[in-house]
Amino acid sequence: MTVERRRALVERIVAQSAQRGQPIDDDPKFMAWVEEWVAGEIDVPELRRRYGELLKARHEERRERRAAYLASFARPATAKEAEQSEPPSEPEFVNSLEAVLLGLHKERDQDDERTETQ
Repeated sequence: MTVERRRALVERIVAQSAQRGQPIDDDPKFMAWVEEWVAGEIDVPELRRRYGELLKARHEERRERRAAYLASFARPATAKEAEQSEPPSEPEFVNSLEAVLLGLHKERDQDDERTETQ
């Protein structure tokens, strides 16, 4: 397939996807790989493999952000607990419902403290 036919194919796919309301991923890395495919530098299986790795990396990044967010709701350890335990390898609260409830509890405690000081 010539470079011109590949470019026309990519443009047609992008336009059709946009018409259907399902635009093609416009990540700069992905688009650079598409250009490599258009130029004949890589084949479709390689493009697919790279894109799969990109999706995995995105998923891992989101998972890590979520874990960090949920960990921010974890109850601080007492001095005794800190001495007795190893630092957790996973966030203490991985259930999002628990995180929400802890956040609400934390806000209620702060409201109670404000009311007491007034």
